[in-house]
Parts: sequence; structure tokens; C-alpha cells
Amino acid sequence: MIGQRVQSLSSDALYVLQTVALLGRHADLAMIESVLELPYFRIVSAIDDLHKAGAFDGDHDGIVVCHELIGRMAVDSLGRNARRALHKRIADIMKASEADSGISPVLCRDRLGHLLQSGDTRLYLAGAIEAIRGLLDAGYSYDALGVSGLALEQASEFEVRNRVLRLQSEALYSCGEYARLLSHSLSPVNIGVGLSQIDHEQPEVFIRWLDSAAHADTGSNSSDLGAAAILMAESMKNSSSIRFTAATVAIRIATNTCERHSARRAYDAGLIAAAQLPLTRRCRAELDMLFHTGFGDSSTAIATSKEMLEFSHSMQNVTERLSLRLRIAYAFKCCGLIDQAQKLLEEIHAESIVEHLGTTFSFAAWRLSSLHLDAGNLAEAKSWFSTFSKLTPAAREPLAAMLVHTHAARIALASSDAAAAEIHISKAQSCMPERGHTMRFAFSLANRLAIARMLGKIDQLKDLTETALPVHL
Repeated sequence: MIGQRVQSLSSDALYVLQTVALLGRHADLAMIESVLELPYFRIVSAIDDLHKAGAFDGDHDGIVVCHELIGRMAVDSLGRNARRALHKRIADIMKASEADSGISPVLCRDRLGHLLQSGDTRLYLAGAIEAIRGLLDAGYSYDALGVSGLALEQASEFEVRNRVLRLQSEALYSCGEYARLLSHSLSPVNIGVGLSQIDHEQPEVFIRWLDSAAHADTGSNSSDLGAAAILMAESMKNSSSIRFTAATVAIRIATNTCERHSARRAYDAGLIAAAQLPLTRRCRAELDMLFHTGFGDSSTAIATSKEMLEFSHSMQNVTERLSLRLRIAYAFKCCGLIDQAQKLLEEIHAESIVEHLGTTFSFAAWRLSSLHLDAGNLAEAKSWFSTFSKLTPAAREPLAAMLVHTHAARIALASSDAAAAEIHISKAQSCMPERGHTMRFAFSLANRLAIARMLGKIDQLKDLTETALPVHL
């Protein structure tokens, strides 16, 4: 019955039906006209005929095939070469649409699907590499990561596969998937590059690895990671951009390891690099914000944080913009501007949800929970912690699990539930390496001390105090 209905259609109606079936959610008059290059009145007439024949769903505002089987039979009536050619044509029109309106993750993925269906694997991979780069530049990191995974399934040539892997490495870093990046096939650990080999042929990959190793807290000596980043920042063999990035990474690592001398050395190297970059003032402000928040003058940290916040409004890459604002919110909090920090964190969280980046920036919810907990607003702290837990699957990586359980312990302590706190802190400890960085180790000790005090475990309290004193001093 359905086959007879398809066979009885006019040529124009069949062309339109086949095109709409392949376009799916992108089907509209303009797109159909561009794909088929038929006169407008013929397309409108064909659409009317298809509605009358019951092939299109009249209950929808758009142009929708009423049943998947009808669309599939129409497409199957095309010969193999004609079907591939139509997929290629649709991909070309979608690319032209992106050039006019800007990159769209949904349109990008669908366009690549059509390229793959066109049967030209080389063309598909070239399009995928271009798309991954475009998605990363626009801040759609998770979409770029997804495309890279699909592209690797088709990439067999070493050179092409290596290009995709490098982009995938960048996407993992941008998404905050630090544990996955460390086990990536392009990780320096996997390609035999040690910390002593600073002049790496792909320095940007090496910097991402250093920063990821420090973030993931895998047990690597953070001071060694920071020292390697400083050497990269000081090496004049590297470009100014690489040296500046290495300096910012080194300062962040030194902040977590509480090493003022290392932070100062990285800061000085960063100043030299910043002077050679186009946005010297912006780079200098970022360095000042990072260094003075942890080790310097709070008034300078506040002034440069506000300057960086103003600059962030002009940033087009949403991932980079939100990442910068997270660092600004941290600076505000450290400098006592709690209300400003809270407002900014709420804005970051809201924008991350709109941009489908909630998992990447779940840390904003964690910080909001911490701010409310510090202020004694237990209900708000629990609410934001619930949001953070939903956005951050504890199984994703050890760091995520440690944050979830450590904060759950704090919530339990604030609720006077020492038993629950002890369970959570025990789980957090199991996720923390023996050589974790200083700030996280100290934070864990503080929670364990609070639990021991609440439970009246005097011997444990004495042991923990003896452990904590040298760390604190």
C-alpha cells in the first residue's frame, strides 16, 4: 500500500519527499529549494500534493514526513549513486548555511552524517577535522569530543588519525576530562616523553598534560609538574604564547602546592612572554590576577579580576569565557568579595546549562554550595550540592569522586551527622593518592579532624593533629 503511494507520486513530489526524508529536522522551503534547485512554485505544488496524498504530517508547522517507513521507501527508490549524490548535495548546502549563520553543533553533526553517507571517507574525514576545529574555537568542546570519536572510527591513515587524536586531546582538556586525557594515546606518558624533556615537538600537548596531571591529582608530584611548567615558561625556544600559557599553569600549580617562590618565578617568566604578545595588557592582568590572588596584594588581585571580568564580555569562545570567569570568581572569593563571587558563579552555572556545558562547569555549583556552607546557609548549600552531584558523576574520574564525597562529608558535619561524614570522608580518602597536592591533603585532614572531634575520638584527634601541623606550617 505504502509502496504504491510512493510509486504514484509525480517526479517533483518524489524528489521533494526524498529530500525532506533525508533533511529531517532541517527540512524547510529554503533548504529544499537550495538542495533541488527547482523553481519555487514547483516545490510548493509538490508539497501540496504530498499533503493531499497523506505523505506529510499536517499537524506539524514544519515539513514532516508522516511516517518513517514512507520516507525510507522513497529514499530506497533512489539508486546507490543517486542517493550518495543527494547526501553530498545536502552536506554542501548545510555547510553553506553554517558559513552564513555560524557553526551549530546540531547542524554540524548532521552535515557530517550526510558526508559519511555520501561514501567518500576521505571527504568525510577532512570535513570532520575542520568541524572539530570549528567547534573547539566556538567553545563547543563536548560536541568536538563526540565528533572526534566518530572520526577515529573511520580514520585508518596514520597522518589523518594523528590529526584527529591531537584535536581530541585538546577537546578532552577543554572539557575538563583530565583523567581521560592522561590515558590518551597522545599523552606524553604514552609516547615516551618524560618531565625532563621540555623541548617537546608538541609543546601545547605537553602543557595540557602537565596541567591535567595537576588537576587530576593522580599521585604525580605536583612540585615536579610545576617545575616542568616553569622550565617551559622560561625556555626562549618556545613561542611567546606557549611560554605565557606555561606560566599561568605553573602559577596555578604553585598556588595548590603553596610554593610562593615557584609562583614568583613563573610570574616573572610570564611577564616577559606577555610583553611579546598582541594583547599585552590583557595577559598582564591575567598574570596579576592569578599571582596576587594566591600570594600577592589583594587590592591588585581585585582590580585585575574586575578588569578580566570586563574583558570576558568580548570573548566569543563560550568554554574559554566561562573558564576565565570561574577563575575570576575564585579570586573574588579569596579576596573577600563573597557577594560578587556568588553572583558570578550563578551566572556561570546558568549560562553553562543554556550552552549544554553543565558537566564541564559543574564546579560552579560546587563553589556555590561551599559559599553557602561557609555562610551557614545549610539548605542552599544542600541544594547546590545536589545540583553539583547530578552534573558530576562520581565514577567519571577519581577527582570528581573525591570532590563529591569530601563535600558530602562537610554537609554531614554541618548537619551534625558525624557517622555519615565519616563514611564520606573514608570514600574521599580512597580516591586521593598518597602524594596528592598540599591544599587537597590539608583540606581532607581538616575534615577528618572535625569528624574525630565530633565523635570524641581523642587518640585519633592527636594523631591527625601531629600529621596536620607540618603540612600547615
